Amino acid sequence: MQNKPSLEMLHLFFDNSPMATQVMSPDGKFAYVNSAFTDIWKVTLEDLGDQNIFADKVVQSKDVLPLVKRAFKGESVELPLTPINTYKSPDKTIWIRTKTYPLFNDDNEISYIVVMHEDVTKQTLVEDNLRESTEKFRALYENAPLPYQSLNEDGTFQDVNPAWLRTLGYERDEVIGKYYTDFLHPDWKSRFTENFPKFKKRGYVHDALFKIRHKKGHFLDISLEGSIGYYPDGSVKQPYCVFQDITEKLRITATLKEVQRQDTTLLSNLPGMAYRCLNNQEWTMRFISEGCRNLTGFEPEDLINNEVLSYASLIHPEDRPVVDEVVQKQILKHEYFELEYRILTKDNEIKWVSEKGLFIGDKESECEVLEGFISDITELKKSEEALKISDARYREAQKLCHVGNWEYNLSTNTFWASEETKRIYGYIGEEEEFSSEIADECILDIERARKAFDDLIAYNKPYDILFDVKTIDTGEIKTLHSVAELETDESGVPIKVMGSIHDVTDRVNIENELEKHRLHLEELVSERTIELQEAIQEMESFSYSISHDLRAPLRAISGFCSYLVDDYTDSLDEEGQRLLKVITDNAVHMDKLIADILDISRVSRAEIKTAETDMKTLALSTYLSVATDLEQSEFDIVINEMPMVSCDPNAIKQVWSNLFTNSLKYSSKSEIKRIEVGYIEEDESHVFYIKDHGVGFDQQYEKKLFGIFQRLHSLKEFAGTGVGLAIVERLVKKHDGRIWAEGEVGEGATFYFSLPKK
Repeated sequence: MQNKPSLEMLHLFFDNSPMATQVMSPDGKFAYVNSAFTDIWKVTLEDLGDQNIFADKVVQSKDVLPLVKRAFKGESVELPLTPINTYKSPDKTIWIRTKTYPLFNDDNEISYIVVMHEDVTKQTLVEDNLRESTEKFRALYENAPLPYQSLNEDGTFQDVNPAWLRTLGYERDEVIGKYYTDFLHPDWKSRFTENFPKFKKRGYVHDALFKIRHKKGHFLDISLEGSIGYYPDGSVKQPYCVFQDITEKLRITATLKEVQRQDTTLLSNLPGMAYRCLNNQEWTMRFISEGCRNLTGFEPEDLINNEVLSYASLIHPEDRPVVDEVVQKQILKHEYFELEYRILTKDNEIKWVSEKGLFIGDKESECEVLEGFISDITELKKSEEALKISDARYREAQKLCHVGNWEYNLSTNTFWASEETKRIYGYIGEEEEFSSEIADECILDIERARKAFDDLIAYNKPYDILFDVKTIDTGEIKTLHSVAELETDESGVPIKVMGSIHDVTDRVNIENELEKHRLHLEELVSERTIELQEAIQEMESFSYSISHDLRAPLRAISGFCSYLVDDYTDSLDEEGQRLLKVITDNAVHMDKLIADILDISRVSRAEIKTAETDMKTLALSTYLSVATDLEQSEFDIVINEMPMVSCDPNAIKQVWSNLFTNSLKYSSKSEIKRIEVGYIEEDESHVFYIKDHGVGFDQQYEKKLFGIFQRLHSLKEFAGTGVGLAIVERLVKKHDGRIWAEGEVGEGATFYFSLPKK
């Protein structure tokens, strides 16, 4: 039986096949193509003619010729997926999956080769798009600016993207497998636990707000969007969520609300009114702030929509044409308009106002709208007028005081000088012609002046100098006192030099005369100093005389009195013995007075030699040297802690000695025999005190305590000359300190003295 298929049979088999089919003869020529082939390749069998597949350029260009040859040798071959161009549309590329099948006759010889093509262009494009989409999704997932997370059904983390880790500061192994609630703020954990089952059931969540913990410990506010992925059977696969850090947004929102509140408050309290009006003849107001009331005297409702009157009617009639002209002119330029004019208030008061506004096209209402702000500048206008008067007075004052000022702008290289400055230099030309160069030509020591100016600019070192100038008009030599400072911008760049000059010629002449008198006075002082030194020497000689010549007779009197007492007591009656004792006591007292006078003289001449001194040790040693054994046994002495001080230790020891002696003497008859020494710290001084419980004194006589020979008690009550405290005062004052006392009769006394810390 004949097994060789005929072309008619092939026609019947392949004509209705959806796959593009071609039948080739063993020599490689086209024997048949079906309609599906023609649809793909856009050619018919007639178009192909005697074309041979082995010479086909498409087959050769796609490197599939070896596979084709294998098919013609009897193999069933599947060619790789190949992009090709059709014969009649070379610019169009299609993807073809091709298979070949040999057909054999009864002699097992190849009778035909069937080549079947499947157009998989759409499938390939879908697969490419799917692959590209997957790659893009992965790239988006990895590089997305927003944090992404997927959870397992139990609420543990399955995956997070890099943005999630960057936002919250964690490493991946610190997150995966952990419960989502482990990262939430304690106040928000229960909310998640309660709503997570609802989320899985509903399938999505929108703008869910949470507080999530950053690795550093602080919490971020986040807004979360999520959806649920399901398996085909409807069970939950995993929740997918993306969130946005809205911490800053919430802060900005809160700040914005506060700013809006402040703006509303500000508009209500500004000394003027904000407005929005139509650009018409009446300036019909659509909005006016509360400042309208203070500015015009009318309520905002009176002017809105011209309810009572229009704002335009408030503009002073003389100013209205100018206002209209300026506003319309700036509207055409699409620029801000700014002008000053007068208005009439509800009380017919004339006020000056300043207005700044801008034309705004309102598309919704299809009308021309102006927006701006009007402020009251009445007081400013008054101030400007006062300033003009003040400026005139200032110029007159400069003229009277011979003081002028000037400015040099470093940015524009321009120089300005006041009228008085030009008058001082003797300049009589036009104002704009006076320059720094003209001024420099008048200065005699120009190098010194320029150095001061250069140092001012280079080091911001203000100068204050005197220099001589030769005036332009008369050639008179004047001495000027010049002061200048540098003005800089915010970055420290010099922008302007401001200075003043003062004609001090008369003052300098007077100073020169005074200098002559000073030199003469110094000569006189030198002469008087020599005379004073001679007087001091005479005083020292006098002191020596007191110490030796005057005290010698006193000692003789005391000596003879002692002889009389020792040798002639029996020869004298009671009155004679009393008189002899009076002579002796007065001689001793006189000798003590002379000694105290010498001590005061010595203290006044002595120099202070300071050293670091332990005041507590000094006070204690002084007390032990002053108090007798009996006094030490009777008195309770308390010496509190005291600091090291810088003083003359010998002088301060004398201070303590006199103060201890004073306290011991005036407490000797008291029942309470207690002396306390202590220290009080002040900001700039060390204050020391000595307190006793003796006879005390009347506070009104406190100043007399420190006078020479001033006593508050008689010799019969307490011995002494009244010099000890005077010496204390002089020694303390030589240390730049001070001394004072507080007391009450019968209650004791407290003496204070201070020494400076520096």
